[in-house]
Amino acid sequence: MLGTLLALTVFLSACATQSPNSQVTVTTAPVPPRQFTPYASPTPAATLTPNFSAGTPTPFPSPTAGTPTPFPSPTATPRVHTVTRGQDMGGIAFLYGITIQSLMDANPDVDPRFMSVGTQLLIPAAAEPASDVIPSPTPVGVLLGELNCLRGKDEGAWCFVEVRNSQNVAVESVSVLVRAVDLASGEQQSQSAFSPLNHIPAGESLPLAAYFPPPLPTQVDFAPELMTALPVPEESQRYLPVEMAEPQVEIAEGGKSANVSTELRVNGDQTATVIWAAAGAYNARGELIGLRKWESAQSLSPGGMLPVNIQVYSSGGEIEQVKVWVEARP
Repeated sequence: MLGTLLALTVFLSACATQSPNSQVTVTTAPVPPRQFTPYASPTPAATLTPNFSAGTPTPFPSPTAGTPTPFPSPTATPRVHTVTRGQDMGGIAFLYGITIQSLMDANPDVDPRFMSVGTQLLIPAAAEPASDVIPSPTPVGVLLGELNCLRGKDEGAWCFVEVRNSQNVAVESVSVLVRAVDLASGEQQSQSAFSPLNHIPAGESLPLAAYFPPPLPTQVDFAPELMTALPVPEESQRYLPVEMAEPQVEIAEGGKSANVSTELRVNGDQTATVIWAAAGAYNARGELIGLRKWESAQSLSPGGMLPVNIQVYSSGGEIEQVKVWVEARP
């Protein structure tokens, strides 16, 4: 699947096999390139609520596991599915209760490795229960952290939330619906928040972001709701083990932006044709204030090195630290 650039403008020494999608917290201290260290690092706490309007903290909900939402049930006739950010054929097949092969057979002109947002897929009727699908009518239980919404100069707002995979298996295709409620009139609007990568290993987290365009009410309350989170079968080979050289970070004067540079390589004997990276910017209180996605325009053969450079911007406040996540697929 070909991911698209999620450019949110507000928004790892011995070599060893790492998990397909991991994270590292980095600072401004330069380190020698081409040295590797494990990704895992503590997740910054995000416990304070931002001042969203007129210097008054906007009330935000406490961390929640989200509200399960039923998936669509298969019907007797074919349907059309429009691909959204973070989706791949495996997740879509799971969503509709069909096999991946039947989905591919129904869409012979679509290459699953280069499937872009907006691609129209014909969903065949499920003739019998899918043997390679784990039955589940609701999203798996991942945890949603504190929502951090920041109003921009254009009077729109960026909302950030971290999703932690508390399961003992990896999850993918995670999305969150963020609702904005006018505290004066009670009127609501909503935006979908998507993760910059598709895969969250067990016990790890990944940020998501949603943008509310202007105009927004002066007093507004935001609330997140988990929409999708699919388990990744243990036998799945959709994600490759990838390593990352210790990132070097330069935070601009004033802390409004940061530049991250590193190198990636894949282990094993498969070439990575889809390579994504993401950088999340945090303030001194550990609140997520910016997110940027990077996507490689070239493949990466086993043993090869791929340079990565990401510029991430703050949507409000000064950047204190940056976290980086990577993902590779055959």
